[in-house]
Amino acid sequence: LSPQPSAFSPQPSALNPNQILRRAMHNLRHRYVWVGVLERFEESLRLLRMLLPTYFGGVHAAQAS
Repeated sequence: LSPQPSAFSPQPSALNPNQILRRAMHNLRHRYVWVGVLERFEESLRLLRMLLPTYFGGVHAAQAS
């Protein structure tokens, strides 16, 4: 059996594109500390090192690949 949608999480097909975008933006802002972009890998790693230096302070692109 598939899970039943609740009032708080309707099926994506029941939402219009603006609602889907708003939900995605909300999730990005409230559920993630960091989101990287592959096309901007170096900049993404730099940001990650700034946000979490204890864990990623020594990570460089050459080491990550």
